[in-house]
Amino acid sequence: MSQELTGVAASPGVAISEVLLLEDEVEYEERTVDDIAGEKERLKDAIAKSKEQLAKIKEKVKREMGDEKAQIFEAHLKAVEDPELIKAVEKKIDEEKLNAEAGVDQAIEEFAAKLEALDNEYMKERAGDFRDVGSRILKNLLGLNTVSLAQLDKEVILVAKDLAPSDTAQIDKELVQGFATAVGSRTSHTAIMARSMEIPAVVGANGILDDLETGDQIIVDGLDGT
Repeated sequence: MSQELTGVAASPGVAISEVLLLEDEVEYEERTVDDIAGEKERLKDAIAKSKEQLAKIKEKVKREMGDEKAQIFEAHLKAVEDPELIKAVEKKIDEEKLNAEAGVDQAIEEFAAKLEALDNEYMKERAGDFRDVGSRILKNLLGLNTVSLAQLDKEVILVAKDLAPSDTAQIDKELVQGFATAVGSRTSHTAIMARSMEIPAVVGANGILDDLETGDQIIVDGLDGT
């Protein structure tokens, strides 16, 4: 039985292929800690590693897509070293004795919620940038390897709650035929990247994660948002 879901046309074109479902949740254990200084050092190391990774992605995008698209990752680099964000995480470690993972996750969500509450579409979209940065810091704290979309071995359409620009930058255009996400808009960094790479994309397709699994066949129409 076929089903049609409607979202926002983010990048023109039509793609037919099988689904690769990307999980974006990072699981961790929230706990209290006694070694406050040690936890802050873990945070410092994870931030430094995240900055190094983002700098490499920025240079790759600059080489392949130009300065304008690389500025997306300049925004991420600014977010990862945002003094107010770091201060908020350290405050949670100091005052609530939270481990760094919980401190990062909670502080990022508070920052993102404030941005989403603003009556400004551009600023609302920047909430996704902070969540992307937060996810990267969390993975580095946990020692997790991120899935490399540059190492796919067959044609797929990516389906996810959202695709971070750092994910999109890894895409092999010969294999990734298109993508569809549950959230997002035409002004999101991910949609901008998709148009630059000329990959069909639909964003804001609410419910898409409920009905699809890896291996399912899907059609993405980036012209009419279905």
